[in-house]
Amino acid sequence: MKREQRSGWAPEPPAEQDITEASISVSGDDGLDTPIGELVRRVVTEGRAYAETEFARQRLRAHIVGTAGRDAALLVLAAIFLLFGAMTALVVACVWILAPHLGVAGALAVTIAGALLCIIALLAAARARMRRALHIALGKEGGHE
Repeated sequence: MKREQRSGWAPEPPAEQDITEASISVSGDDGLDTPIGELVRRVVTEGRAYAETEFARQRLRAHIVGTAGRDAALLVLAAIFLLFGAMTALVVACVWILAPHLGVAGALAVTIAGALLCIIALLAAARARMRRALHIALGKEGGHE
């Protein structure tokens, strides 16, 4: 006898229920033996069980996505923290390397000017991307302000 593997993601059929033509009994000319009220009650009960299972499934999916999002945000935060440390070390190293050639004030000025130029270039690229995204989102075709 094969044993089915149950996933837990959907309501499982009752173990002993076998729906075949032989299991449906028909009486004379008044239809099925089971009254319509009983059939409706059974459908409502099974529908409620299915809805509860589906709700639990969706709640589990939301929990998994939420946990993954939180973990990803923490990892990104740690990466940003380390990036700021590395950038600080780079700026200090630039001042330290340039100080013998330009003096401390000159090395500091060159390093700050270089950092500001990088910041301006990054902000200009971000502004261009945002403008392009807004033009696409708002339906403006290729027009410039």
